[in-house]
Amino acid sequence: MKSKGYMEQGIDLKRLVLVLGKKLWLILAGVILGAVLGGITYKIVTNMTNGEPEYQANADYYITFNFDEFNYGADYYNAYTWDGILRDDPIVDYALTLLPEEITKDMVKAAVTGEMLGDYRILTVHVKTESKEKENCIRTINYVNVEQENNKLIITFRGDGFLRYQVRNMVGILIRVGENKISTEDVERILMSKDRTTTGKTAPPEGLYLTNVSYE
Repeated sequence: MKSKGYMEQGIDLKRLVLVLGKKLWLILAGVILGAVLGGITYKIVTNMTNGEPEYQANADYYITFNFDEFNYGADYYNAYTWDGILRDDPIVDYALTLLPEEITKDMVKAAVTGEMLGDYRILTVHVKTESKEKENCIRTINYVNVEQENNKLIITFRGDGFLRYQVRNMVGILIRVGENKISTEDVERILMSKDRTTTGKTAPPEGLYLTNVSYE
């Protein structure tokens, strides 16, 4: 039995700090181990309940209407209408001609959706994918210009973004066409193949630079 006097003794803070200091590494190890185990458990439970992670690639398209012939086009072709058009058989059948053979019509219809986020002139297309690498690999080139300045050719591209080597690959193909090494029919075949190894030599990086960035 501990005496009443012992129970009323004060705490020796110095000794307490020394004892806790010797055990500090054990406390930190426990915290780290608990965090790691918690993260692993969360990942396992999430995958079991939600399946494989799903990613989404997005692309914006600017739509123009011929109001002289179709003056109610903007009212008729709303977000709901475009979403249905994207999954119509003629559109999907054409898309299948550009996709690998293992992609089916049902897969395309299930993956693609369309919406208009406020502006009726801009159609946003979403494509679901299970590949992280394909989540944000859609780029739209809306302007290309080729001009000659003395003994130089200046090629200007404008778009909503550029992938790695994208511009250099395109310029490399243009150079091969200009050198009569490939034809315009070959360019179409290269695009249809979706194989970057068929594009030939990539243009060198010298002379490639960013001139302007705009925000909307």
